[in-house]
Amino acid sequence: MTPPPRDEAPSILVVDDNPRNLLALVAALEDLGVRIATATTGEEALRRVLERDFAAILLDVHLPGLDGFETARLIRSRPRCQATPILFQTAWETDDATLLSGYSVGAVDYVVKPVNPLVLRSKVAVFLELHRRATALERKNLELDLAREQAERASQAKTRFLASASHELRTPLGGIVGFAGLLERTGPLTAPQEEHVRRILECAHHLTALVDDLLDLSKIEVGKLRLERRWTTLASLADNVVGALGPVAAAAGVTVLVEIPEDYPRLYVDALRMRQVLFNLVSNAIKHSAPHTTAKLRGFTAPGVAGFAVEDEGPGIAEAHRSTVFEEFEPLQPDRERRTGTGLGLAVARRLVELHHGSIEVVSLPAGGVAFTVRLPSRRQPSLPDD
Repeated sequence: MTPPPRDEAPSILVVDDNPRNLLALVAALEDLGVRIATATTGEEALRRVLERDFAAILLDVHLPGLDGFETARLIRSRPRCQATPILFQTAWETDDATLLSGYSVGAVDYVVKPVNPLVLRSKVAVFLELHRRATALERKNLELDLAREQAERASQAKTRFLASASHELRTPLGGIVGFAGLLERTGPLTAPQEEHVRRILECAHHLTALVDDLLDLSKIEVGKLRLERRWTTLASLADNVVGALGPVAAAAGVTVLVEIPEDYPRLYVDALRMRQVLFNLVSNAIKHSAPHTTAKLRGFTAPGVAGFAVEDEGPGIAEAHRSTVFEEFEPLQPDRERRTGTGLGLAVARRLVELHHGSIEVVSLPAGGVAFTVRLPSRRQPSLPDD
């Protein structure tokens, strides 16, 4: 897909069986900065349009052999020439029926013999300008198509690399975790040795989480992540997540509160994936909260919506960064150290919510901190639940 040359001047085809008329027409059009091709018969004109494309065609009505109308009809039958402007030359005494015949075969205008050079140039100049604009638009569309194809190929290559690299990393990471755990249980270890083993395990688990997030993203991008929906409750998902993050919250000095209305509807979701969304949001709230503050998981409903929000009392997110927090490898606050995390958790959360036909957004809270709000379509549970 190659754009046309930028420095190529547009071409005009002039068709007239009278050599003197032909010379006069060419002379009148030469200062328009165009390339001019000529023909003296309809047959010759047809050969010219097979050789190149024209910005406009000036065609005499009265030609030997094929007349101007038949020549125009045959030119229009060529797909590439269906939009080429054709201007007929005609005499003063031409009747209305003849003029209508010309329009019916594709004429866009007439010039009257004897041709006034100024009138001819002004009419042809209009079609040349339209041609230049159409050519520029076509070139820009081709460039945009080419850029889109290149971006798609780059994205596909990135996805393939992430999937391949993630799979390759799993084996050595499993060995690191396994041998570090074995070393921890071998004992007795000195206090420094225990600390070293603990740090090895922390780093290995951090890398494992990164690999898992990369695999999830690559599966989502290529459409290979399938949801296994079933009926479940937000309360059961919250209990599982808050319980798993209890030691982390205790170590950070953060209290996690869960508020879910008693009449909150059951959710028809992939429980594993929705638990993953909750885990990412609650763990972020804990990580970015100061000691002795509270993180809250709050369920809410609206017409057709079953939602939940995870709120914290942390320093918040600068407005300039809110539009990028759901992008891959984007920190919640670029100027703040991330103690843990992969930089992919929110990106994965957004993709998983969207797979459930839901939405996720982040807003600042009046008292400080932020709220990540997830809205899911509310479905009516059948009389016989799945679980």
